[in-house]
Amino acid sequence: MLEALQQQLRHTTAENATMLKMIAADRADFMFLSEEEAIHLLKETEEYAKDVHIIQLSDIPLGEKRYLMCNKLVADETIERLNMAMSVK
Repeated sequence: MLEALQQQLRHTTAENATMLKMIAADRADFMFLSEEEAIHLLKETEEYAKDVHIIQLSDIPLGEKRYLMCNKLVADETIERLNMAMSVK
């Protein structure tokens, strides 16, 4: 669909709130976020919520994988306990 629209894509390292402001100001047309991130972002930046819409794409997987990073000082036993506590049931 993006190819058909011939949209100019812009890659950015801007924070989500900054990208939302760009959309609200008509400086950008869309951004990709998980649904949970989009809802949270709109709650945090209510002044822009009226200027944007969340659209659920049917072919996008729900949610995103989350990772917990530990430094090398964390014991293997602790890592195992964390893995067990966070495992998907």
